[in-house]
Amino acid sequence: MDTLFFPGIGGGGAEEWPSQAAGLKVGCPTFLSTSPIPDGPSAHADAGLALASGDLNIIGHSYGGIASILAAGRGKDRVRSLALFEPSCLGISAHLPATSATIEKLRAVWAEYSEPPTPAGLLAARFFENVHGEIDPENPVAIQAGKNLRAWGPPWVHPLDLKVVSEIPTLVITGAWSDTYEEIGQVLAEAGARHVQLAGFDHGPQNHPDANAVLEDFWASTTGQT
Repeated sequence: MDTLFFPGIGGGGAEEWPSQAAGLKVGCPTFLSTSPIPDGPSAHADAGLALASGDLNIIGHSYGGIASILAAGRGKDRVRSLALFEPSCLGISAHLPATSATIEKLRAVWAEYSEPPTPAGLLAARFFENVHGEIDPENPVAIQAGKNLRAWGPPWVHPLDLKVVSEIPTLVITGAWSDTYEEIGQVLAEAGARHVQLAGFDHGPQNHPDANAVLEDFWASTTGQT
């Protein structure tokens, strides 16, 4: 069975998933990249599905959670599970207080920094400091993320059908550090997802030492995998 890994907007490949690449028991892993940039989460979802064959699991992180949900919906005849690490699906929880406040801050950032000649890395740095923490605008990850943000638009503008979560076994893992991400987890849980908190790694709970065991337990209980 194939396993698709959708990264956040700053990079991709197995280096974005060190714990999973080293220790997760999966067949045919495909560690997607966001560079070169597919034209938004929709195209990213299609690109991932095109790389996989047969039944598959989907795992996404951050902005990759948006593409993951889109891919699961489009491939639901062969997607056996969906696992989301801190998905940046701000649109689904925009009605809740922490997410609403975060979106308002990010709207101001977008209005000021989204257009050239503002450096792409500066857009990402200002964006991230309101949701993920500080990053050097000269960091290659920040530069790539800023380019992707400009190409994809802010995360709350992408419509998502949460029927996918009720139709496909779904796990959402949050880091118990951000009210915004906990609200996203809450909405996904209300739609039918299993919600697990792995604290101590902020926006990267996939790096928690228990993350792989949580994934494998989820697969075993929902799809009969081991």
